[in-house]
Amino acid sequence: MSAVLDIDNLLESPLADLHALAGELEIEGYRTLRKPDLTIAILESRGAIGDEIRPAVEAKAEALAAIKAERERELAEQERLEDEAREAAAAERAARESRPRSGERAGRGQRGGNGRGGRSRGGRDRKSAERQPSERTARNRGGAKSERAEPTGSKAGSSQSEEARGRGRKGQNQAGSTEPKTPISGVFEPGSGGGGRLRTDMSRRVRGDADVPRGEVRRWSLKRGDLIECQAKKAKRGRTDLVVASIDRVNGQDAEQRKQKTPKFDEIEAAPLGERFAKRLFKHAPVHAGSRTVVTGPTRAAATEMLFSLADQLAGSSVVTSIVVVAPRPEQTEAVATKFDVVAAKPGKPVEDILPALELVLERDRRLAEAGHNTALLIDGLDLLAPEKASEIFASARNLASGGSLTIACSAGAGSPLEAQATSIGFVAGGRKLKLDKKSSWSL
Repeated sequence: MSAVLDIDNLLESPLADLHALAGELEIEGYRTLRKPDLTIAILESRGAIGDEIRPAVEAKAEALAAIKAERERELAEQERLEDEAREAAAAERAARESRPRSGERAGRGQRGGNGRGGRSRGGRDRKSAERQPSERTARNRGGAKSERAEPTGSKAGSSQSEEARGRGRKGQNQAGSTEPKTPISGVFEPGSGGGGRLRTDMSRRVRGDADVPRGEVRRWSLKRGDLIECQAKKAKRGRTDLVVASIDRVNGQDAEQRKQKTPKFDEIEAAPLGERFAKRLFKHAPVHAGSRTVVTGPTRAAATEMLFSLADQLAGSSVVTSIVVVAPRPEQTEAVATKFDVVAAKPGKPVEDILPALELVLERDRRLAEAGHNTALLIDGLDLLAPEKASEIFASARNLASGGSLTIACSAGAGSPLEAQATSIGFVAGGRKLKLDKKSSWSL
C-alpha cells in the first residue's frame, strides 16, 4: 500500500493498514483519528497540504460510504427474499409430511377394489363369451359398468386426500403462528456463512445461546459486540437450543435509530475526560468518563478490593459496568457476581484463556459507547497478560466527542508498564484509602 499513496488507495484500504502505515510514519495520536482525517495526516506527512486535499478526501469518503450503504441494502433485501423462500419451502415440506395417511390408504383401497373387480369381471366375461355367445353383450355391459366405476372411486379417494392435505396445511399454519417466543438478550458474535451467535454468557458458549440468521445480521448491520434484545424461538436443530426470530433493539436503539449510521469506535474523535465517577471513594484519585486508571498497592489483594469497591460505587448509576478477573480466587467473584456482569478465568488455568472473553466484553463496551452510552470495564490483573495485549486493551479507554465513553480501571502491581498510559494512578495506602500518585498521574 505504501508504494502508491493517493486518496483513493488510502480511503479504500482497511483501517488496520492505515494504522500500521501511520505508526511507521510516526504520526501522533493516529488511533483517535477518523479515516478521512488519518488519510489527510498520512498525505501531509508526504508533503501534501491538508487544506487543499481535505475537500477531495471528504467527497471521496462520502461517495464510498454511499456505495457501501447501497450495497448493504441490496444484500439485506437479497437475504430477506432468500429467507422468505426458505421458509415457504419448509412450510410446504411440513404440509406434505403432515398429510393423514389414513385418507390416502382409503382412497387407494377404494380405487384398487373397484379397479381389480372390474378387470377380473371383464376377464371372466371374455372367457365365458367364447363358450356362450348369446350372453356376451350382457356380460360386457357389466364389465363396462365396472370399468366406469373405477374413476368414481379414484375421484372419491383423491377428494378425501386433498381434504386431508388442506386440514394438514391449516394445522401447520396455526401451529406456526402460535409458536411460543422467548425474550432474551446477549452479545453478538459473528460466525461463518454470514450468520452468528447471540452469546448469553460471555465467559463461554452454552446451549442457551441463540443462532442469529444471516438475514437479521444484514438487516441490522450487526457487528461483533453488539448488545441485542430479541425474541427467540426453539431451534429445530443446531448447536444451540434457540434461534433468533426477530430483533427488537440493538445497543438500546430500535430499527429506525439504527438506520442512522454511526462511525466506528476508532474513527470517532477523542474528547477530553468527561463526567467524574465515584467521587466519595476516589476522592483523591479522580476517575472520569474515558479515564484509564491503574489501582496499585503493597499487595495485589488490596488493589483488587479497591477495584471491587469502585464497582459498588457505580452500582445503580447509568454507567454500564462489567468486571473481568484475569487470575481469580474462587471467593473473589461470588460477592459481586449478583450485581454485575463478571467474567472470570478458571482458577489454575493459563491467564491467556481469558482473552477471548475479555475481548468480547471490550467489543460490547465499544459498541455501546458508539451508541452514546457510558461504560466502565474493571479488569483485575490486566498486567498479568502479555504486555502488548494489555497495553492495546488499556488504550481503548476514551471519551468520545460524538458518542459515549469507555472507562477502564485495572489493578496492577507497583511499577507496571500500564502506568505510562494511565490518566490517573491510585495507590492503596493504610486504612484501605486510595491516594493519587500525583507524580505519575496527569488526570487534570
